[in-house]
Amino acid sequence: MVNNKKHVFLTALFLSLLPLLLSAQWLETTIAVGDGPIALVYNPTNNKVYCANDYSDNVTVIDGATNAVITTITVGDYPCALVYNPTNNKV
Repeated sequence: MVNNKKHVFLTALFLSLLPLLLSAQWLETTIAVGDGPIALVYNPTNNKVYCANDYSDNVTVIDGATNAVITTITVGDYPCALVYNPTNNKV
């Protein structure tokens, strides 16, 4: 009887978690950026992703539609954070 209850419980748990598992994120592609990528920010206005590269001292700009690197911007020593400001559309 205990094994039957355990089986029913595990089946119910699996079925309740199944929608979460099916809608989980997955890796679509790998994009080569600089050394030590540490932060990402997305600009929905222009569909660009910005990646701060800690060891390369730059920020890589990625086109969100094509997943292609558009440019790399030198920013100085050890960029470690990025933020998007929707008020003035700036990163």
